[in-house]
Amino acid sequence: MKVLHVTNAYPSEKAPVKGIFVKEQVDSLAAQGLEVDVWPISKERDGLLAYLKAWWHLLRHARQYDVVHCHHVLVGLLGVFSVPRHKLAVSFMNDGRHNLKGRLAPFGWPVFWFLTCYCKWKVYKSRLPSRFAGSGSVLLPNGVNEELFTLQNRQAAKQQLGLDPAKRYVLFVSANTIRAEKRFDLFSEAVAYVQRHDAMVEPLIMTQAAREEVPLYFNAASAHLLASDFEGSPNSVREALACGTPVVARNVGGVGHILEGIEGCRVVEEATGAALGKALQEVLGDEEPGEQERTRLRQHLIDKGFTQRRVAQQLAALYQRAVNGTATKR
Repeated sequence: MKVLHVTNAYPSEKAPVKGIFVKEQVDSLAAQGLEVDVWPISKERDGLLAYLKAWWHLLRHARQYDVVHCHHVLVGLLGVFSVPRHKLAVSFMNDGRHNLKGRLAPFGWPVFWFLTCYCKWKVYKSRLPSRFAGSGSVLLPNGVNEELFTLQNRQAAKQQLGLDPAKRYVLFVSANTIRAEKRFDLFSEAVAYVQRHDAMVEPLIMTQAAREEVPLYFNAASAHLLASDFEGSPNSVREALACGTPVVARNVGGVGHILEGIEGCRVVEEATGAALGKALQEVLGDEEPGEQERTRLRQHLIDKGFTQRRVAQQLAALYQRAVNGTATKR
């Protein structure tokens, strides 16, 4: 089977971690024996011309592939006007309200609605809309590389990052601290709430870390706090679990589904620093979780099927259905 992935988020020399989850998904599909090509859309290099180049490439080459997988709604629109419908798959990075940002934000829901109605093969990351949960639709968050994200000794991880071995750290993960939707302000308020009761707790900020260093941050942290206003399906929550690190998160981006049935983590409905801080204090407790507890968190992730290998298998199965021209019915 030959598959073309078209994406506007993909690592480059200038942005080595941008869209790393797409690259890792592509690599995991290749490991399943699929022949996979990638056409990255570099808006930073070519501006809007990058989308025109991608559209022209699809017009010329789409028929050479069994499936064309477009990541993000804007890329999906290119596919609508260049790829035969029976071989077009689209991944929605967010739900309908948040697929587009800035001046294009009001068009997010209409474009989402159009694509979900038009496309036969759809991959949702955070939730499967009941209206569109019929044939060809799958809820498939990004998988975690379970060989990269493993349990490591917490003190050793702190040492490698140059952290205080006596401190307990709460991890914030984002490309930067100024993205409004990531709510670094709420994160800071929640940590400050805990610090009033425990002076040994400190924030640990991870932005633009090299990929091989990322597991160190999760293993060094005593908890990961996700304070975002919205998410697609936060990779950091699954990566934390893979490293045996407890999670406190607002109920966004399918977090409720990820953490359902797991002890030692909290899903918080209220968007206040005090509510997040209280939940964080409960999760941190008086001592670090032992190896058995950390192993249980990791096993929860594996049992839920959130590993790259398992997600790649399910995605390959979706491609095969597209090739066979079949779709499951509700």
